[in-house]
Amino acid sequence: MKKILSVLLCLVMALSLAVPAMAEGYTAGTYTASADGNNGPVTVEVDFDENAITAVRVTEHAETAGICETPIERIPAAIVENQSLAVDTIAGATNTSNAILAAVADCVKQAGGDPEALKGAVESAPVVELEDMTTDVVVVGAGIAGLTAALTAAQERHGDILARIVFRKIAVFEHLVVDPVDNIQSLLVGHRKP
Repeated sequence: MKKILSVLLCLVMALSLAVPAMAEGYTAGTYTASADGNNGPVTVEVDFDENAITAVRVTEHAETAGICETPIERIPAAIVENQSLAVDTIAGATNTSNAILAAVADCVKQAGGDPEALKGAVESAPVVELEDMTTDVVVVGAGIAGLTAALTAAQERHGDILARIVFRKIAVFEHLVVDPVDNIQSLLVGHRKP
């Protein structure tokens, strides 16, 4: 009986987390709010329909040029895509990031939503199956040492070499393999072992 009760309790808890935060709905419209950023207020406009956040725009700010562009571009897009306020802040622009999130939370409240419910965890990306590879040498990095190691191993015919580097092509490498998990381009030298 205890086992059934504990399973039932776990199921109820899981279902309560799975219910979307916007299940109560919003009052459709465009709402505006401001929150303190690094250099002053950051103002956002948020568009809602009855069930979702449809757009987030930063309309005014006094944030530092060259630093603020990334959070102003990425955070609103992430909020709309995930329908959540549990999005990552941008390193180096934390105050701007937090100001955008706080202002959007205010707009959610104005629209009749629950900002705290939107701060729950975002569903993680689907698991991607990776291919197993066998190599004799693995070189990680594209600095002088990494390139030197890869070239030396290739010249001395050390068998299979997997070099993970961050730029597109070098003439020495024979095969281009893209890792779908972290989108780092991997260049494979030599031949794979059967």
